[in-house]
Amino acid sequence: MQSDHCPYYLNLDPKILFSDPAYLITPSPHRRLPLLDPMNRERNKETLHQQLTYHKVAQRLHKLQTAAVSNSWSSNHMIKYNQLDKHITKSMLHVENQVGHQKSYKYEWSLALKLAVQVYRYRSLWLKNCKYPNQHRSFAQYSREGNITESLHNTTLMEDEMVAQLQSASQTLKDQQKDNTILRESYLNSLAEAIVVHQSLSLLHNTATHQCSE
Repeated sequence: MQSDHCPYYLNLDPKILFSDPAYLITPSPHRRLPLLDPMNRERNKETLHQQLTYHKVAQRLHKLQTAAVSNSWSSNHMIKYNQLDKHITKSMLHVENQVGHQKSYKYEWSLALKLAVQVYRYRSLWLKNCKYPNQHRSFAQYSREGNITESLHNTTLMEDEMVAQLQSASQTLKDQQKDNTILRESYLNSLAEAIVVHQSLSLLHNTATHQCSE
């Protein structure tokens, strides 16, 4: 096989080459911007424009550019520059949270279904965190909304036990999704009963107070 590239030979010492410790490579954070849909792209632009207008980014940036061109840059401008950079970053993260937050209207909402969803998310994130140790910011939300106790959260389990609990949470979620209409009706009935009882107690309390005053 002919080639116009000259061959090179490297004589490497494996003791020196592999002497450094191997560090854990954490996965890159997942971006939640679904920009394949043109509608989402327009929402992204509109929301970002609203945020930048609210923080007056264009006006503040123009003042900083004027100070830099006129050679009047000072430490005060540096403070304003850092503040502007933080506001731009917060605006972009706000857009990502707003546009990237997707809701599914396939199933009727109920407390039982919400609980099953959060438990499944917690188990999935728990297993992922054991493979790639990185305390995720959603842990607290999933454990709180999934009624995960602190003692259960601190329990040490083997990987096969975690997989079994994740499979159990997945099956529970599927069962709740099948019965989403029944769970929705049960939730609305319980809510209506609670409102009636609350109003009845208020009426009884007001009647008793009125009788005592008489």
